[in-house]
Amino acid sequence: MKIYKVLGSIKRNNKWESIGKEIAAKSKEDAIDEFYALLGSTYGKKRREIKIEDAYSIPLKEAMDPRARVKVRKHGEDHGE
Repeated sequence: MKIYKVLGSIKRNNKWESIGKEIAAKSKEDAIDEFYALLGSTYGKKRREIKIEDAYSIPLKEAMDPRARVKVRKHGEDHGE
């Protein structure tokens, strides 16, 4: 399990607003799916109203989101990159 930084935009009031999340996932694709799910449930947006701009792995020590850090530590795995 790694921590991924996913950057994207959501459509609000006919404008695109930037948003980023740190997500603990097994793969980049899983992190992107989780990003869609989080924004969909939080903001009530459909996938077509969300654009993914970038997704990349970050080291555990650089992660700021406590939920992502705890999830990685719970699985007892070190961050490989």
